[in-house]
Amino acid sequence: MEGGTFHDFFYQTFGNQPYPYQELVATEVLQDKNVVLVAPTGAGKTWAALAPFLYSKQIGKPIADRVIYALPVRALASSLHRSTKELVEKKFGLKVTLQMGNQPSDPFFQGDIVFTTIDQLLSAYIGLAYGTSSSSS
Repeated sequence: MEGGTFHDFFYQTFGNQPYPYQELVATEVLQDKNVVLVAPTGAGKTWAALAPFLYSKQIGKPIADRVIYALPVRALASSLHRSTKELVEKKFGLKVTLQMGNQPSDPFFQGDIVFTTIDQLLSAYIGLAYGTSSSSS
């Protein structure tokens, strides 16, 4: 797929045409611009976020060494991890991990795509276990 368009990549990877907003997100992200995306549940936000990363890896021009996908609740992190892991690992050979307090499978965020919760990301960043009181740190 070297040199193919993002549109073709998306179709070959996911089996459907990208929504116009997914192509716009990819265009902006691949040009190293920041994007804030607001869309309803089930509209394809996860693939809008991950597809530019996967495409950039596929064409040999990676935009990042990994994606850390931080979500507000564990259930959502688990669900997105489950729904993306098989496809990404099978088609791209990348490691998709889940890091949560009750399921610490990637405490150093070393996966290619890491699903986590916001509290886990922040606690890893500051170097304190989530829930540690200030008197014990």
